[in-house]
Amino acid sequence: MEVFEAVALQAFARKLRAALVAAYPVRCSEMGDEGLDSWLRLATGKARRYGMSTEADYAGLIDLMFRLSPDFDGDPALAWAKKLLEMPKLKAETKVATLRARLMPQEPHEG
Repeated sequence: MEVFEAVALQAFARKLRAALVAAYPVRCSEMGDEGLDSWLRLATGKARRYGMSTEADYAGLIDLMFRLSPDFDGDPALAWAKKLLEMPKLKAETKVATLRARLMPQEPHEG
């Protein structure tokens, strides 16, 4: 079973990487392949710790981390964000939607 999970995770990581490169080509180019891969490992680990479970949950949180900072949850001015992410009973999709609404209110919210 672990082999299938590893293969699925690798496939998802490739999709996520391609989506970031398509959405943010200049920044990804500046990071280089190794830098982007390293950043993605950090971001996906953090997303997992915060209870993200679906591809949409991971992608939503990782997009916010990419746009703001991978460590936005450690910013004292955004202490509420870390508290929200650490709420175990709150659905992951609700966490992402709330963060997006509060941190990116001027932008459209597409799935």
